[in-house]
Amino acid sequence: MLNLKKISCVLWAIASAGATLAQNNAFPISGNVGIGTPNPQLKLDIQGGGASISGVNPISSINGFRNLLQLKNPSHAAIVYNPGEDNELMFGFHSTGRFFWGSKATGYQMVLNDAGDLQVYNRVQIGREQYMEGYALSVGGNVVAKEVKVTHSGWADHVFQPDYKLRPLDEVQTYIQNYGHLPGIPTADEVIREGIDLGEMNKKLLEKIEELTLYLLEERQAREALEERINRMETTKESK
Repeated sequence: MLNLKKISCVLWAIASAGATLAQNNAFPISGNVGIGTPNPQLKLDIQGGGASISGVNPISSINGFRNLLQLKNPSHAAIVYNPGEDNELMFGFHSTGRFFWGSKATGYQMVLNDAGDLQVYNRVQIGREQYMEGYALSVGGNVVAKEVKVTHSGWADHVFQPDYKLRPLDEVQTYIQNYGHLPGIPTADEVIREGIDLGEMNKKLLEKIEELTLYLLEERQAREALEERINRMETTKESK
């Protein structure tokens, strides 16, 4: 009889435990839950290990992406690394549709909006080469574009000003013979070592085109003057 009573108690305990495990766990509104810590400081405080999520929330995301982790706040929320420390980092989400990346030391450094516009406050490096100092974008490879616009603070129209000093052609010839390149144009070694500034190089090339135009105009004036002189000489000769 005693053994039957013990067996009944064990069966009741197992059934009660199964019923308890099958229920939802509810905690007081003011309480915290700790895993790996006897003194949780947050609603859910996990110490000594990570967390693994295998299920999904009932509301799917864009294009049916599975919603494993959701942040719900009417204005903004963030995922923060080392909060309050000097090396704090954050991924922030704002109700305006913007995504922020920043650090405690430097503030926001990158902003992405819901239209796909990305703003980076510092440098961007594409490829495995090192950042080039003084440049916002460094690309370690080729770039393909349908159109490139380079803004510049000045242009080469000063060549056409009356006070511009155009080098005589014999002086240009001597310079080329001595240095192997046009005056004002970088050498091949300089280009290989430092590259070229597209805006500045286009300005220099236009300057040379405008100088060439002036040389052609001078040549035409000299030819026309010579032709006029020859015509006068022939007219004088015929009149005698």
